[in-house]
Amino acid sequence: VERLNSLGVDRWRKEILSDMDELRWFVCYRKKSTDMIYSKLAHYEHMDQLREATSILELALWKESINCSVANDQESVMTSCHNEDTMNTCRIRCGADVVMPNVVSFLLPA
Repeated sequence: VERLNSLGVDRWRKEILSDMDELRWFVCYRKKSTDMIYSKLAHYEHMDQLREATSILELALWKESINCSVANDQESVMTSCHNEDTMNTCRIRCGADVVMPNVVSFLLPA
């Protein structure tokens, strides 16, 4: 139950619960069905960790972009940190669109 509750995507939780409900009707295939459910749960846990890791990586890229923007413009250090336009520009230009696909390709199962 704890592993199931730790999943960050509600749809995955519902799918696993649905599989568990169907399990009781297929007693003769219980071992195979249980293994399938555990395999699916492990896959979703991995995907959840991947989702969290990519979010953290994107935030780190964004922060570095903001820090570089601030370092290049020392006179407006305080205003650029709180300026929404600058933050959005840094987010768009942080390079996540290039970095993320290359990093994620190494993290996905083969």
